[in-house]
Amino acid sequence: IVPQEREEIAEFVCCNGGVFQKRLDVSCTHLVCDRPEGDKYSFATVPQRRQYITVVSRGWIDACRRHSMRVSEADYPVGELADEPGESLASGTLGTAPGPASAPQNGEVLQTDAMHSVSA
Repeated sequence: IVPQEREEIAEFVCCNGGVFQKRLDVSCTHLVCDRPEGDKYSFATVPQRRQYITVVSRGWIDACRRHSMRVSEADYPVGELADEPGESLASGTLGTAPGPASAPQNGEVLQTDAMHSVSA
């Protein structure tokens, strides 16, 4: 993901009660990526971590914005995981997410089930 898009994702996540981390570690609940490659993807898809880190495509963030709520991560797999429709990489999910590429309107803040941390 290019730097400008990463900054937009970070702003969206933070404006909605989440934490954005450039560095992916076991405290992250979600990894947003375009392709099934790279160090972060390899780290997140180790079988022992799959239950903790959900890997999603950038389309998941876009859909959350469009629908002003959290949408199912299972609908936004990345790469080889896309061959398994409807299957999520983790049991944990982010909260609900707001509208277009900006902060929520009228000062509304995304309500999440728990604090989540996203890396891209």
